[in-house]
Amino acid sequence: SVPIEFIGAEDTLPSRGLMLVDGEDATIDLTVTGPRAIVSSMRRGDVRVQVNLTSVTTVGTHPMTYTYATSDNININDISIQGSRSTITVQVAPLYSKSVPVQVSVEGDVAEGYIIGNAKLEQNRIEITGPQSVGDSIKSAGIEIDVTGATSNVSGNADIHFYDAEGELVDDSDIAKNTSSMHVEVPVLATKEVPVEAAFTGVPAEGYLVTGVVQCEPSSVMIAGTASALAEISRISIPERELDI
Repeated sequence: SVPIEFIGAEDTLPSRGLMLVDGEDATIDLTVTGPRAIVSSMRRGDVRVQVNLTSVTTVGTHPMTYTYATSDNININDISIQGSRSTITVQVAPLYSKSVPVQVSVEGDVAEGYIIGNAKLEQNRIEITGPQSVGDSIKSAGIEIDVTGATSNVSGNADIHFYDAEGELVDDSDIAKNTSSMHVEVPVLATKEVPVEAAFTGVPAEGYLVTGVVQCEPSSVMIAGTASALAEISRISIPERELDI
């Protein structure tokens, strides 16, 4: 069960608009014979199996031959290697790519007296490549971040998951993406209720008096911000207005 290395799968094929969709997880059994001193000291990673895909230029099924490579401490000319099969069959398909929007799902509730602001992502879209059948089913990407009990901004890297049109999770094992996680920051803001005050200038018409105080509706408002900023605010004043009576 020696895994097979595919040369050109990550660079040459994509440059030709192609991708390896089947065979990349292939393994092969090997039998190694040679001098006891050499063979008895060998480890699993001392022999590698390589398939060169740089000659592949079309989609379809391709039977490929393979070669062996050994670690630096093993001279391949001193041993004989026999594989359990003569060829490796690979499936090559057109390379499919698309840009998918990323959405943030905020889990949990912040501490009492706090609210959350708009989450900030380092990028709001992600590029994916893979089989068209899988790519077509992906409609959005999402990340989750937990803000339970938070009293300050919550940030970190979160794994990216993919969803279909019904919001169901899509298996992305066959999808390549330009990043597997993304940095997200959720502002957590303190809240405070402050009174609203208003004043006026001028005097009413002759024969009229202003009685009482100016009343505002609403008489108070809820504001949000950092705790230090809110500590400096005790009320909100509406600019003076000319009395119109």
